[in-house]
Amino acid sequence: MEKEALNVLPSDMLYSNILECASMNLMLVDLNSNLVIYANKACEATYGYSAEEFIGMTIANFSCNDNNKIQREIQRVIKRAPEIYRVLVMHRHQSGRQFPVEVLAKLIVINSRRYILYQTTDITRHTKLQGRINNIIRYLSTHAYRDYLTGAYNRAYLYNVYLPRLIGCNIGVLIIDIDHFKTINDKYGHEGGDLVLSTTVRLIRAALRQKGKIFRFGGDEFIIIVRDMEMPEMKMIIQKIKEVIDTTPILYNQGRIVCSISVGKAKGYVVENNDLDKLIKMADGEMVKSKSLRPIL
Repeated sequence: MEKEALNVLPSDMLYSNILECASMNLMLVDLNSNLVIYANKACEATYGYSAEEFIGMTIANFSCNDNNKIQREIQRVIKRAPEIYRVLVMHRHQSGRQFPVEVLAKLIVINSRRYILYQTTDITRHTKLQGRINNIIRYLSTHAYRDYLTGAYNRAYLYNVYLPRLIGCNIGVLIIDIDHFKTINDKYGHEGGDLVLSTTVRLIRAALRQKGKIFRFGGDEFIIIVRDMEMPEMKMIIQKIKEVIDTTPILYNQGRIVCSISVGKAKGYVVENNDLDKLIKMADGEMVKSKSLRPIL
């Protein structure tokens, strides 16, 4: 029956319509029977079937979609006519291997009979390349907003990304400064100092338990921002962070580096961008006052 359907088509019109679409994988489906009545040689390499084996197949034989979804796509092709309908789907090779394809489909009418002309393109390489590009973009985006040493967010993320989200929010700001960090850096070198910074952030993050975000604001100074947290809970978090840092010696070169921190806090609403800077300034003032009470090494 499908061969008869092919024979009723004037060959010049058939091939002119096929060539109009593209020169990639080409198939012609009879809408009366929903059977493939033509597939070109290019389809053989892509799908693993010979052109003759395609004749009499349905789209479901090589599509990963179920029949209901296939029928919905066919209706979209019909509604889009005379324009070309484009969709990305998964197709299946004769071996069972699945691969992504771009499908261009067009409704054509010949001698009052309706057909859909399909052009399919295996986009496996393109998809893999796009995946690698997306991974690179994510990597660069992540590192653009992260401090490379500690993994904490940086100032760029705070002001360019996070601040707009804080508008209208009631926030708490904690400023943390490592006590006598210059002395530690001078005594243990930059490697020891770097270890102190990265360990401090790790301990802070563990104490926070995702209740806030931590930013490296500069040098040995960090900012924590919490949302909708009352002052008693903020004080509890400060105490917890201090305790874990005070009681966790950092092992370095068969020795121990003991650290402590000074913390300042502030709380308020962010209505305008500069409100955050005001809160940071308030917290910084309290932190400096707290640091002045620390013994001098």
